[in-house]
Amino acid sequence: MTFRMGKNLQAARETLNLSPQTAALRIGVAATQVEDWETDRQQPSLAQLVLISQRLGLTPQTMLGVMVQPAPPVIGMRQQNRSMAWSATSDELRRGMLALLTQLAATLTPVQAEALMPVLNQHFVLVLEGVTSVPNITTTLGLALSKVMRQQGLRFEPAQDDIFTAIMRMTRRRV
Repeated sequence: MTFRMGKNLQAARETLNLSPQTAALRIGVAATQVEDWETDRQQPSLAQLVLISQRLGLTPQTMLGVMVQPAPPVIGMRQQNRSMAWSATSDELRRGMLALLTQLAATLTPVQAEALMPVLNQHFVLVLEGVTSVPNITTTLGLALSKVMRQQGLRFEPAQDDIFTAIMRMTRRRV
């Protein structure tokens, strides 16, 4: 079951009071491309989501309709900063994962992007296609990124590490 994000992309564009044509000009694609994304005839790639986010000034969470909920207070335990509720549905988890992947991809340096984008793209497609659960995808993503980073001698900057940590927390979500 392929994930659909068209309604969310359209709603995000409409909050900016942009026509599909104006949004397309800002993003650097044809207006028909924007219409195809919004009607789910095509899904934007990870690189295209990064462009949409950057050129329209939208957060990945806004573009994908992620509902951010504060974690409830935990008495006697350290409270973790969670972006999604423990009771999130599979669809909400997929939206959250796509938003975090987009956010991480947007922060990569050119050297990091060359090494890590193939891994991020592969897992982005897995989330879109819904062939396995988000926790399984998260686990394989963490292993694959760690391997490539170790082989290439790369490190995340603190902000990137925060996003990566948020992605890794998705392995602990219950549906």
